[in-house]
Amino acid sequence: TWALVLSSIFGVILSRIALSKLFKTFGINIPYMKAWFEWKVIKELAFPSMLSQSLVGPVVWIGNTIIVNTQQGFIQLGLFNAANQWRLVADFLPQVLGGVLLPMVASSTTKKSNNALEAINVLAGWFIVSVLALPIMAFPEIVGWLYGKEYISDTFYNSLAIVMYVSCIISYRQGIARKLIVNNLMWW
Repeated sequence: TWALVLSSIFGVILSRIALSKLFKTFGINIPYMKAWFEWKVIKELAFPSMLSQSLVGPVVWIGNTIIVNTQQGFIQLGLFNAANQWRLVADFLPQVLGGVLLPMVASSTTKKSNNALEAINVLAGWFIVSVLALPIMAFPEIVGWLYGKEYISDTFYNSLAIVMYVSCIISYRQGIARKLIVNNLMWW
């Protein structure tokens, strides 16, 4: 872990040096004292986002520890991680879509409400994940067959179905989360 911390610090230092050279080359002056005007954005958006993301690592670690300390825990954790890979695949497109939808939803708040954009914001990611998840939930045996004979078991099939179901819920929640960000409700 110390190597990761040191490499991150080293990367920040190198980036700062490179940016300073570019700023001088193009005559860009950064007034650092005016950065305090952004405190409201940090307090109301960045800080709660950072807090929620900082919980992910410890919660995953605790969950993995609980699974490993059960009977055949390492096997169960392997089955779960294999199923979880499919959730990550299903969540990729909605995350990319969310990067496009967030500025669109933010700009629509200054105008009158756009019902079509609101529906797309909430339902598009959910629809994409559902189209991918439902066949996997209905036929988990195909995924088990792709992974090999160690994964042909009811435990893996159930894990895969639950993980894909949770992926559908999360993709729906992402649209709601974008609306919370735009309406400055991150602490809500």
